[in-house]
Amino acid sequence: MKRLILVMTTVILFTGCEQEVQTVEWYKEHDAERLAVVRECKENPDKLNKTPNCVNAKRANTEILTGKR
Repeated sequence: MKRLILVMTTVILFTGCEQEVQTVEWYKEHDAERLAVVRECKENPDKLNKTPNCVNAKRANTEILTGKR
């Protein structure tokens, strides 16, 4: 019974921790958030690099740096 409660608690906690996926356009308009996500992605590429938010934040960053605003 204790094990079941532990498993259910873990599932509930991890389910609630999912981040909302932001678009490339959103990241272009929110500099601080974009830079924070890009930094997180660089610090933990194995875990985060292919997540939608990393992909979108990095793409927005690249577009801004290359003048495709």
